[in-house]
Amino acid sequence: MLGVGSGAARRPLGLVAEGVAELQARLDVPIVLGALGPAMRRLGAERADGLLLSWLTPATASAARHEAVADAAAAGRAAPRVVLYARAITEPGALEALQQESARYAGYPNYAANFARIGHGALDATIRGVDHATLAYGIAGYVGAVDELVLRAITVDDSAHAVRRFIDTVVG
Repeated sequence: MLGVGSGAARRPLGLVAEGVAELQARLDVPIVLGALGPAMRRLGAERADGLLLSWLTPATASAARHEAVADAAAAGRAAPRVVLYARAITEPGALEALQQESARYAGYPNYAANFARIGHGALDATIRGVDHATLAYGIAGYVGAVDELVLRAITVDDSAHAVRRFIDTVVG
């Protein structure tokens, strides 16, 4: 599987469309497209095998998935695999790091425009649980909204111990 995205390209749709076509012509691997807004999600649904979404609540992730399924069907393609990359914390002390990362993304023009379009902020699209039950509840909101959920562990200090505590809380 190969993931591609536009980064900060000046003409992202054209660049990504050309890139996906070239990769598909040269490689026999599934292509997953990192897609922030509706135009890139539509391109991914029409041409790629999957979409990697980010900074979405369960409701906005579900809506994006339904749009992608409809866009793929309109293009005569199978529904793409929809993966969501979600930031999560399991300790109160990690909240500041989560807030900082959320603010940083909210300050990027493309992300700010997307948050305005979808009607929620970055922090609203995070999972915060200080125990297994609370974390499991946050994760459960995405069941059925996406095909796969990737958790990004935001920890107090990024140490191996902090990551281990995160894993232990997720596993329960």
